[in-house]
Amino acid sequence: MQATFFPLEPLKSAILEIIIQNSSITTKEILVHVKEDYDLHFSDQYVYRIIKEMLAARMITKAQGKLRVEMRWISQVQKIIGTAFSKIHIPDDDEITRLLPEQGKSSSFMGKSIRDHAVVWDQLTYHLIQNAQDKRIWVYESHPYWDLSPTLLTQEYNSICKQLGGEFRTVYGNDTFLDTIGLEDSGASENVICVHEAPYFSKEGYVVQVIENYVFELTMPLEIDMHFRIFFENVQKASDFREELYRHVFNLPIECGIEIHHDPARAQEVKNELNKLLEEAKNK
Repeated sequence: MQATFFPLEPLKSAILEIIIQNSSITTKEILVHVKEDYDLHFSDQYVYRIIKEMLAARMITKAQGKLRVEMRWISQVQKIIGTAFSKIHIPDDDEITRLLPEQGKSSSFMGKSIRDHAVVWDQLTYHLIQNAQDKRIWVYESHPYWDLSPTLLTQEYNSICKQLGGEFRTVYGNDTFLDTIGLEDSGASENVICVHEAPYFSKEGYVVQVIENYVFELTMPLEIDMHFRIFFENVQKASDFREELYRHVFNLPIECGIEIHHDPARAQEVKNELNKLLEEAKNK
């Protein structure tokens, strides 16, 4: 089961949904449901800490050892959602696909954080894969930025791409401790690898994806790149990894843009370089 209340915070979402579905429930019972019903494998201590945060925020209450949703908080959420629905603009397919440039041209999209570009990136990917003859998705990431701490949105993206027939060919450009953890979380295979060196590509702060003749590029602003590097260069064991701080980097209010190129020659060049790295890894 996937938690949907807070897509970017699957543990909080799962806890809320469990409490709502069970009227009142103990913390120990929540631990069981989180693992068995939602397949979320956080440490007990981390789950306790999140519950404590939710109590402090008055999202939930505790009485006689039982947890319940705080109705005043639910009321506030309803008001916010009602306002959002009255004002929000959801891009339709035509608006998204308008970003796809004609052959030989480029387009760009700017977001207010690194997470902002995800909706556009994801929707363009779905559109291209759905209409592609070659459904391979060629990806280079300096580090497994998203797969190291996958949110529900990351899981949904990977799942939808595969449902549409997409086949990932992914290379991560470093092999630090956290890179290898991210590789395992992404489902390591002969088509998803970490390498120590990838000379053609930027070693830090860079993501490129190719589908047929389209090239998507994300070059992270230096400030975001440096935040990520603090984790990848310094964490040497799982107990030192502060996942909640890592996820915060995606929400930093720093403008971040993607470039989209319709360039068959460039697309083929990127594919060739990635294929070379994947073949070299297979032959080791």
